[in-house]
This record gives sequence, C-alpha cells and structure tokens, in this order.
Amino acid sequence: MKIFINYLEKDYESAIRFYHELKNSGFNPWIDKYDILPGQDIDYYTKTAIDHSSRIFTILLSNNSDLSGRKKFNRNLNWAIDKAQEFTGDEIFIIPIRLEDCQMPEQIKHLHPVDFFRKWEDGFDKLKKSLVETYKGISGYLGRIDRARFIVETIENLIPKSIKNNKIEIRLRATFASWSNIEHYHNKDIPGLLDDQRKELDRLLVSEKEGRIRKKGHPSLFS
Repeated sequence: MKIFINYLEKDYESAIRFYHELKNSGFNPWIDKYDILPGQDIDYYTKTAIDHSSRIFTILLSNNSDLSGRKKFNRNLNWAIDKAQEFTGDEIFIIPIRLEDCQMPEQIKHLHPVDFFRKWEDGFDKLKKSLVETYKGISGYLGRIDRARFIVETIENLIPKSIKNNKIEIRLRATFASWSNIEHYHNKDIPGLLDDQRKELDRLLVSEKEGRIRKKGHPSLFS
C-alpha cells in the first residue's frame, strides 16, 4: 500500500522527514524526489502514482501554501479529489497534515486533519492509527498471491541500510519467503504481519550482536 506525499517545495525538509519516518515505521511512502527517475515524465508518473499505485494521499499544509509554487501542489490535490470519488464515505483516502496552524484548502475542509505543529511525534502517532485502520480494511481483500508478495516485499522498508546485502538480509528473505507458504500468515491482518517482521528482524540483530561478542575475532555480519 503506497502512501503519496503532496507538499510544497518550501516544505521540502518536512516532507523528507515525513517520508523517512513512514519508511522506518514499515510503511511504503511515495515522493517525487525519490520515486521519479531522471528523464521520466513528471506529470505522467505523478498522476499514475495517485490514480493507480497509492491507497493513501497525504497533503502537507502550512502557511507556505499561500505562496508561490502552488500549481503542482493544487494539480496533485485535484487529481486526488477525482480519485477519492471511487471511495465510500467511511473509507480514508486523503489525509490533511498541518505542519503549521494554517487554513485548510476549501476542497478538503470537510476532512479532519492531523496536526504536526503542536508536537510532531503525537501527530505522527495519530496518523499511524489511521494508516493501520486502512491496512486492516484492505487486508481482507488481499489474495494468497498478493499476501505472499507483501510478506516478501516489505523487507525493503524494514531493513536498515547498514545491513543491506549481508547474511542477515539473506536470512530474513528466506524466513519471509517461507512465511508466504504458511496458512497462519494468510489469516493475519497487515499490521500483524508487519509486527511479526519487525520482531524477526530484531531477533536476528540481537542474535548477531550476541554472537559477535561471544566470538571475538570472527568477521561481523555488519562489516
């Protein structure tokens, strides 16, 4: 489930912080700076991400929203509003996030925002509750193949760069691949799967650290 991030250039630093916090929490964010490759058509890939790839559209709002650079920002919002027509009233698609105490765009004033400006951490925790509820809502619609793919692919969002391409990553991939064939994991909701994956990663990291202490002189998996 991709989470689209709509932002103004003047809020770039907050958008990147938000992107990394989502990724570190096991979610799958989409942002143009990272997900559009050099030479690709910006408008085409942005609209494709909103229309076909993303299940959640987050919009970062601040007092900068009244300044220059709103053309792309408003265009993305309008595309998202068109997409929102596909959802029922009790489904979450557009989530307004206020970085400052600012006015909401007229088109989405009916949506309840989450405020990051009072305390970022509290706002992010509230946002995660909405995301988890959305995960629960769609998890029942994941077929066996999609669920197996989810189990394996979310490893990309969970593994720190420091252990990429080493023995821990290989062991995790093997473990998650075996899970995809176990009936128990086809009955779990998405938050439950993510939680199990994080626990398995933590277990392997602790195991490696303890082994490194016991066997001094042996090469570390982190080297």
